[in-house]
Amino acid sequence: MNRKNITQTLVLLLLLAGLPLGSWYYLNKGYNYRKTRMDQLQNLSSLPAVELPDHRDSLIRLDDFRGKALVLADIEATDAAALEALRNIGDQFAESGAVSIAVLAPDADATAMQAPFQAATQERPGLFHVLKNGSEQAAQLRKNMSLSGTANVALADTSLMVRQVYDLSNAQDIRRLVDHLVIVIPSKRSPKPVLKRPTEK
Repeated sequence: MNRKNITQTLVLLLLLAGLPLGSWYYLNKGYNYRKTRMDQLQNLSSLPAVELPDHRDSLIRLDDFRGKALVLADIEATDAAALEALRNIGDQFAESGAVSIAVLAPDADATAMQAPFQAATQERPGLFHVLKNGSEQAAQLRKNMSLSGTANVALADTSLMVRQVYDLSNAQDIRRLVDHLVIVIPSKRSPKPVLKRPTEK
């Protein structure tokens, strides 16, 4: 067998065996990665159906977030890094229309905490909300967020079930939050095909 035939045989073996094995490896790696992230999600607590005023004192019903993934943060007004992280996360998922981000803010600081989200809110109404946390209903909501330790943000699924909590000062936690959002956001469903009857002549 001459060199040309050997080369052709090796290329053929690569196409028949190497490429399928490589594809299987990367598909399997992606499956295992997604499964690991899914296993990290839990049913921690259900968020109560409360109504809270936003920075303009308009009442926002938590039930209005049903059907979307909700990122709910309880952070200090001075935590600029956390506010920036939330804005970046919102920007990543803005096109999907399947994510809302709400921040619980001290009543006196609500307007100032809305500022980082103002431009994005004008482009994507409903993406960002700053809610005042001075009421009993807000206290009930915070209790049901299942935050502990340094965690300051909760991820709720489309049924308002808290699935995991995170620390926005931890870069690894922010990556996990983004990965988990991809899992819990509702998938886009194509409309069912409708059989149209031919127009009668």
